[in-house]
Amino acid sequence: MTIIYYYTGNLLFQTALAILLISLICRHNPDDHRSVIFQRLMYAGLTWAGFDLIMTLNQIFLPGEDAFRMYGVLSIMFLLFPPMAIQLSFSLIRELSRREKNLILAPYVMLYLIILLFPQFGSAATFGIPGGFSGGLPPWNTAFKVLSLAAPLASVMVLLIHASRETERVVKKEKQLLALGGILFMLGLALSQVLKNTLPGLPWFANLSSTLFSFSAFLSLKKYGRVLSGQTLFETTVKISPFGISHIRDMRMIWTNSSMQQLLNRDAGSIADIREIFHNDQPDGITRDDIIKGINAGNLQSRMVYVTNGAGQAQACLINCAPLEKNRPENGVLMILTDVSEENRIRSELVDLNRQLEKMAHIDGLTGIANRRQFDRVLEKEWHRACRNRHPLSLVLFDVDFFKRFNDLYGHPTGDICLKQVAAEIRKSASRPGDLAARFGGEEFSLILPETDSRGAAQIADRIRERIRTLHIPHKDSDVAGVVTISSGIVSAAEFDALSPAELVRRADEALYRAKALGRDRTEIFTSL
Repeated sequence: MTIIYYYTGNLLFQTALAILLISLICRHNPDDHRSVIFQRLMYAGLTWAGFDLIMTLNQIFLPGEDAFRMYGVLSIMFLLFPPMAIQLSFSLIRELSRREKNLILAPYVMLYLIILLFPQFGSAATFGIPGGFSGGLPPWNTAFKVLSLAAPLASVMVLLIHASRETERVVKKEKQLLALGGILFMLGLALSQVLKNTLPGLPWFANLSSTLFSFSAFLSLKKYGRVLSGQTLFETTVKISPFGISHIRDMRMIWTNSSMQQLLNRDAGSIADIREIFHNDQPDGITRDDIIKGINAGNLQSRMVYVTNGAGQAQACLINCAPLEKNRPENGVLMILTDVSEENRIRSELVDLNRQLEKMAHIDGLTGIANRRQFDRVLEKEWHRACRNRHPLSLVLFDVDFFKRFNDLYGHPTGDICLKQVAAEIRKSASRPGDLAARFGGEEFSLILPETDSRGAAQIADRIRERIRTLHIPHKDSDVAGVVTISSGIVSAAEFDALSPAELVRRADEALYRAKALGRDRTEIFTSL
């Protein structure tokens, strides 16, 4: 019964160890994926210990033939522990793909199937169960021992290679500790066999290999637990960040978060060179090569660039880059892309809206030509320009003859239509870039004519007056004609020393008043006489 005590003590010891280590790990961060993986690793160790105890009881209490069949069925527990431990150990470093997990599992599954198909060559004799191959070391038992040694040895080699390439100090220590755990596992495996044969009455030495590995994995997590928790926080922040974040090294994207993949509309693995993500046409006169140089130097800060999304369209982004480690540029840079295409669209709409509002502030709402505010601003500007260049400047004021009578007779809606038609004719004559047609107030209109003398202004005013007559807008209450007519007053300045914009308006209004006094439907030019 000593053997039963041996394996029962082993199972109790492994269970207590698992409870202790898991409770210590879970005190730190039970939801961290590394803590979860460590718990599964401990459960796998319990499976191994439980298998040993079951097979011992099987040997003692079942007949030889039934014990042998039970061994063939339950061997799956023993065969699955090593690949499960290897998978979980690597998962502490990074997530394994389904293909990688299957590659680790395949040899052990094949070995188990062979044991089921060829039970006479099985390793039941190891447990003293009759029916197995008894002539020397069983071949499948040999294969299992080779796998048991080769698997942790390969794991240790991979971990050491990863640790040598790792640049992050904390992660490097973590991988080194796990590699040490693999070495201890192999040493413990050998030591367990020795202790098992020499000290069968000491159950706490059983399966020393899994115990040593459990401690190394525990130290790897616990010693650097706070840093790993910070890394978990950092990884979570990067994962849920709305900004596209990527690690760039040797012109390749080493990893990206989901926001970067959504921004580019493709996976980082499909990008052979980061030049691919930047559009040929860039803003502010920069080139794609300029961007690449800035990324490699890690000194791009809030620079507007155009990236190419999966549809080949240019997308506006702000780019920020910084080295991962200040004194080690070979470790690459962290690149952050912020999609500002929507902000640019909104900004463009706001610019257009402001332009429209500005236009509305300078346009007369009824006639669609410049209002009095715009008239004053343009007259001031043209006045100073004429003074500076010593060029003539003419101003024409128009007034619709007997417009009050027109409104009283035909109504204000018809009066508004009349004003629109008059304004349209005046606007047609403001054909040069500097000319401005404006509503001066009520039924009065104005026309600013830079670099135009009084004769030229009079010709334009008469032409406008004749065109309005030919509109044949009925006006039965006019003392001038049966249609709507206008009067105009002109002032033209060539010498500006004694004048001002206000004085120019006063003189034009005086000329208009004289035109109305002389019978209306005429043009008068201001004279000082």
